[in-house]
Amino acid sequence: MKTPRQHQDHKATYFEMLLRVFQRCGVLNRHTTSILKRRQSEFTVCRDDEKKIDVMRRLIQERSTDKHTAGSDAFYVMDLGYFVKSVMEWKRLLPRVYPYYAVKANPDPVLLQFMTKLKFGYDCASMNEIKMITGKGNPPTRIIYANTRKQPSHLRYAESVGVKYTTVDDEDELHKIKQNTPNMRLLLRLSTLNFSASLSEGMCKKFGCSQQEAYNLLKTARELGLTVNGVSFHVGSGCSDPHAFSKALQLAKEVFMNGAELGYNMNILDIGGGFASETTNNYGVVAFSLMADVIRKALMNTFLKMMLCRLSQSQEPTL
Repeated sequence: MKTPRQHQDHKATYFEMLLRVFQRCGVLNRHTTSILKRRQSEFTVCRDDEKKIDVMRRLIQERSTDKHTAGSDAFYVMDLGYFVKSVMEWKRLLPRVYPYYAVKANPDPVLLQFMTKLKFGYDCASMNEIKMITGKGNPPTRIIYANTRKQPSHLRYAESVGVKYTTVDDEDELHKIKQNTPNMRLLLRLSTLNFSASLSEGMCKKFGCSQQEAYNLLKTARELGLTVNGVSFHVGSGCSDPHAFSKALQLAKEVFMNGAELGYNMNILDIGGGFASETTNNYGVVAFSLMADVIRKALMNTFLKMMLCRLSQSQEPTL
């Protein structure tokens, strides 16, 4: 059994180890160091052989017997080491793809602080998420307002704070944008329905347009004097077929070509998220490394010429 002093020494050792890991991975700077030091007292030391579920059970037991935390609200358990590992794996496997984090996935303040200092981009689905991200000092140019059904007042707010990009998938939204924020730059949200079975097939039915619908939207946007800068899609969380990305990228290429025919200079490709991690492999989900390999090859095969013309790619990571 550790004495309080031994426990503090163990925490200090863990803290120094965490700093070394961040430094080795190239994500340690004065900002991330400052965050780590401020939150040091909140770290919980875990044994190497301790499973995550056991860590959570232990924390619940400790909090239930502590008079200061007994009966308190729910809490997060976050593995900063896994966060660093995910960032480095992303950089290694998808070096050409700039990550945009979907804030709704986990808006934990500490996690967002680290992402801010690491200069992540953000996928925001609401006005409150935009406020949250800009409130942490992130430039609005690193935000995509990724919601195809927006309230007019929320659109105006997004534009007022400097958000430049938003997604659309129907004509009504184009007219709404024309009326409220005509200078917003648009990404056409494409449908990937039937590309692959996924855990969020319902979302694929709810959002996105077909190639023909996208072409019609491009023509309407041109008539309204709106700027279309690219396309976005989401094959669905839990997608088990990496080649769904190949199909979606081929569709995106065709829409890019349609846009070029109508005089648009489209240079943004948002290829969605919902990727697998080591925590989901037990459920038959394909590993992220395999997904990334297919994405890299598909990007080279379908967008090689555009990439040479400085095509910008964004993607939503799952951490």
